Amino acid sequence: MKQIMSVLVIEDHEDWREQLKEYLEEEGFHVQVADDLETGLEKLHHHVYSLITVDLQLDESTKVANNYEGWTILEEVIKQGKGRSIPTIVITGFDKDYKELKDIKKKYGTYHIFKKEFNRDEFIEKVKMATGYSELNYESE
Repeated sequence: MKQIMSVLVIEDHEDWREQLKEYLEEEGFHVQVADDLETGLEKLHHHVYSLITVDLQLDESTKVANNYEGWTILEEVIKQGKGRSIPTIVITGFDKDYKELKDIKKKYGTYHIFKKEFNRDEFIEKVKMATGYSELNYESE
């Protein structure tokens, strides 16, 4: 049976949000966007997604110690029992070292972590791998 792959992009910077949306739509994905934590959580509760991309630091003003809003989305995915059924890709502007990023990936079960300024083709490749995308089981709208 053919299916439409739906992706939720949670990113507070409009330029990045629109760029990610464009990349994904060019590949035939149905994309919904959220520009903040509240909107992202609302969409997560009301829709089923094939993949979620989330910026770890959604808003500089909401940063408290090492607790960033994007982690709240990842925790909610795990809490809802969707942690393994909905792959997540984290996008971050953090200048963290490899070990810290690996620890985040392990803790939250994220499929992949990209630092901002990533390669479009690599991003699309990881999205397709995470969603099990195949030309044979995909239907365009």
